[in-house]
Amino acid sequence: MAQPKLKGLAARVALLVSRWELPGRRYWFDRAGVLDNANWAGRGHAECRGRWHGYRLRLNLADYHQRGAFFLGRLFDLPVQVALLRALRPGDEYLDIGANIGMTVLIGAHAVGPRGIVTAIEPNPSVFAELRSHVDSNRLSWVRVLELGFGENEQTLTLSVPPTGNTGAGTLGTLPPRHKGMVSAAYEVSVVRGDKHIHPDGPPLTIKIDVEGFETAAFKGLESVITARKPAIVAEVNPQMLASSGSSAAEFLSLLRAWGYEIFIPGAEARALRRAERFWLTPVDPAWIPESRLVNIVAIIPGTEHWRRLAPAISRTPTANSMSHADA
Repeated sequence: MAQPKLKGLAARVALLVSRWELPGRRYWFDRAGVLDNANWAGRGHAECRGRWHGYRLRLNLADYHQRGAFFLGRLFDLPVQVALLRALRPGDEYLDIGANIGMTVLIGAHAVGPRGIVTAIEPNPSVFAELRSHVDSNRLSWVRVLELGFGENEQTLTLSVPPTGNTGAGTLGTLPPRHKGMVSAAYEVSVVRGDKHIHPDGPPLTIKIDVEGFETAAFKGLESVITARKPAIVAEVNPQMLASSGSSAAEFLSLLRAWGYEIFIPGAEARALRRAERFWLTPVDPAWIPESRLVNIVAIIPGTEHWRRLAPAISRTPTANSMSHADA
């Protein structure tokens, strides 16, 4: 398995500390320049094994998020990944909308196993190739990958990718003003209604969605599936990107609440030596809407199978701290 040429003792210690979730990771990341893109320009790809599932990962070390995944064996965003692990069971169905290179697809594939069903949606053709490679190289025959976007209507839209080096930053909406009209790539992609590709019945369904502001449109195209199957939902809520796509955080959350969902902010804490992570769900006020910063949420409907699975993690009373965390 290919390994990068880590420069210096600090980088090697950072790799050891992060892989085993040992204290002091941030200190060694700083010492080794792990978070400094300039240190890794042109370093190419390296391989490792995933944190929870052991599948083979081929990651671009020049990419900030993929480099972090190489050192950690997982993405930086721990709560989202642990939420998926807690929500999914063998034989379940998992839908990943905005699958990127497949990091969370592999988590879902491991959690549901060969008796389960996984569908990965990714419209960016350059990213889709890496997603397909991860699925094929790990022989995940129960994972279906679709090179398209989900929306309310069937149409062809432009996927605009900003010049940030982040493979997951492409949007089917309008890029926000901070990018000053600059794009690194633009692709014409097919957008379809999700309810034509996902069955209206089946085993417990979990949906993860992160589509840079197109979440409202994607869910409107999945309404028949969501209302029939009442899936657990793990979603990014990014007010700025939702606005750039003609929606808003208020509209997106109102849609979920109209379907009977209660909203929670997931939290997780890694434990040394790869012991099981601490995980909790903090409820938010029924009228809560994030004002400016993006936040990840978990949405579940009381009385469902997913409610039963996740109920032990729920902190019953929202606090001032939890509201602050919600916007962090």
